[in-house]
Amino acid sequence: MTTPPAPDGALDRAALEQLPYGFGLAERTSSDPDAPAEFRLVRFNTASAVHAGLGAGQGRTHRELMSEVEAREWTLLCEQVWRTGETTRRTRHLPAGDLDIEITAYPVAHPDGADGTRYVGVLAADVSPRTTEQAIREREQRRLAEVAITLQHAILGPTDGLPAQVAARYRPAVPQGEPAFTGPGHPGGIGLGPVLQVGGDFHDVVALPGDRCALLVGDVVGKDLAAAAIMGQLRSAARVLLLQDKGPAAVLTALDTFAERLPGALCTTVLCLVVHTGTGHVDYASAGHLPALCAHDGGYRELADGLGPPLAAVPGAVRTPASALIPPGATLLLYTDGLVERRDRDLDEGITRAGEVLAASAGVDVEELADLLLRELPPDDTALLVYRHRP
Repeated sequence: MTTPPAPDGALDRAALEQLPYGFGLAERTSSDPDAPAEFRLVRFNTASAVHAGLGAGQGRTHRELMSEVEAREWTLLCEQVWRTGETTRRTRHLPAGDLDIEITAYPVAHPDGADGTRYVGVLAADVSPRTTEQAIREREQRRLAEVAITLQHAILGPTDGLPAQVAARYRPAVPQGEPAFTGPGHPGGIGLGPVLQVGGDFHDVVALPGDRCALLVGDVVGKDLAAAAIMGQLRSAARVLLLQDKGPAAVLTALDTFAERLPGALCTTVLCLVVHTGTGHVDYASAGHLPALCAHDGGYRELADGLGPPLAAVPGAVRTPASALIPPGATLLLYTDGLVERRDRDLDEGITRAGEVLAASAGVDVEELADLLLRELPPDDTALLVYRHRP
């Protein structure tokens, strides 16, 4: 059995001195928790002068070594660790040398444990290269996000100049933990992920002769540039058909034929409504899409008729038109599944929640209501339209 080497103070000091980061050991001047917080430095290495801003300070307190502001920061950090016994990490910037330093403070028990006094160990590492890389990466991600949101909105078409009773929103998926970017002229956020956050959800609003307004939402399978390109073609085709005065069922029938010849368009879901803004009469048809919601007088209902298969999913499918009458003051919501679908809840629960928000917001302006829906039901890829019937 090998006998372990005897402690060597010189070796310990050499190892401490050659650490690639700053090290310090601070002792609270009093073990009485009611006493004012004060810590003196009992061990340190040379690197601590660079990484932690400490000079030759063995036996001296933070207040004796630093400015009043810096001493207060260090004392509060050490006191937090001393009282909680928990390791704490934070990053601070040192103007001298333009360094970003990651500070790790942790509790250290006295070896003999005689008086219960605890020390606080501090490790200080220069993470400037890492933070610089992160800043560069975030700038690039923000640039890509701006490109993505601009591209998506260009494909979706303009949303300014909509009728006063209509609000439109599109918001791509925001990865969990990512910051959000608000696109120019279009409320909502976009995740700053490493790729362009574009997808296949779309909406459109088309003013038609005879006091009519067409509302359209759809969802192409996929969340990439290819899906966005397909979405743009389908939206444009639908707009042309609507401007030719085709009804919702006829529009979807023509889109079936188009989707059969457009790679990647198979199984796209689309909901098309034409609202007679004077009477409240609504003609609609659905290609496998979630039902529109109609809220009025504190309740809501689903417009669930006229449902057929997704585009091109069933060759020769006959599209059946449906109709409804909505009263003055009623609110319609058209949306894609990202607004209501979650891994941790049933789809029906999400639709119910959207209906409840809609029903409780009769007096809320449509623009505010659209934003409220995005807040209350944090979405994945989502396109939505809100229409308030004001004859």
